[in-house]
Amino acid sequence: MGRGAVVAEAAQSMFWFGLFMTASVGMVIFNKLVMQSYDYSTFLLIIQNTITIVLNLVGTKAGIFTMNEWKVEHFKIWALPTVTFSIMLVTSLKALPLVAVATTVVFRNMGTVLVACGDALLFSKEFNRDMKIAIGVILAGSLVYSYYDMNFNALGYMWMAANTSIFTCNVLYEKYAVTSVDQTAVGISCYQNILSLPILTVALMTSGETGAFDAWFFLPGYMQVIILLSGFFGCLLSVCYMSLNKFASPTAITIASNLNKLMSAIIGGLVFESRVTPHTVAGLLICMAGGYMYSTASSQGPKDKDKEPDRASDEQDPLTTTTLEDHEDDKGL
Repeated sequence: MGRGAVVAEAAQSMFWFGLFMTASVGMVIFNKLVMQSYDYSTFLLIIQNTITIVLNLVGTKAGIFTMNEWKVEHFKIWALPTVTFSIMLVTSLKALPLVAVATTVVFRNMGTVLVACGDALLFSKEFNRDMKIAIGVILAGSLVYSYYDMNFNALGYMWMAANTSIFTCNVLYEKYAVTSVDQTAVGISCYQNILSLPILTVALMTSGETGAFDAWFFLPGYMQVIILLSGFFGCLLSVCYMSLNKFASPTAITIASNLNKLMSAIIGGLVFESRVTPHTVAGLLICMAGGYMYSTASSQGPKDKDKEPDRASDEQDPLTTTTLEDHEDDKGL
């Protein structure tokens, strides 16, 4: 490979990984900022998901994205995951105003542990020694962080626990139970976001958020722009994932995603003046280290090569595979 090609490849990586970080961090910070002054999470998601659908369709029409023909069977397959997907996004937005951004990072790493446990119990997945150590590191970091969390909020932790539980169920269900559909990532994104609109509308009508539309007109202009930008960032995340998947490994994208969450925690701490101690920083870093260790160790698979590989061990690990779930979940966390 010539020097020019190397430089071009490096520039491409820097551009997409930089854009990925901008969209991911911007999504978290903007959502937390909005939820502190506009407590209508369901209406916010309706706006964001509608923007994502429109941008996906416009991008496909312009030839930027690709999408296969929509089928009724596909919508039926994604109906149940969309319900939990919508609940997951709502719970994440409910938690954001109450906890530090760093707390969401710790809970997401705890989700890694729960998915690993679900893999072992439900699908007999085998774990090598390094993967088990990584899970232990994540647990240790979570305990250190939560014990010294100066921003502890019982209600916020409740919402985060609910979000993490639903996230775990979604990963396991979508990886192993949902029939594969002949559709691109953009098409599946449209499926989920379209299906989410009637669910969120019902939730809006029954949750006491009926004043959300009127409240929108009383928001400052800059806040309305931030909400619209958050919808743009949601779509941009999917574009970044699709583009990165063309030249970067799943492990590299997973590591970048973890770094994005770390940057979100740092910037969130500065913007929202979250109280921190050396112990909470240590707990966060330990969790991040455990997540990195797991992402690299799980790609190696079980070390016992004499055993007959089963269905679960033959497939890619859901925690190191870049899926639609990853960038959709960044809408909230």
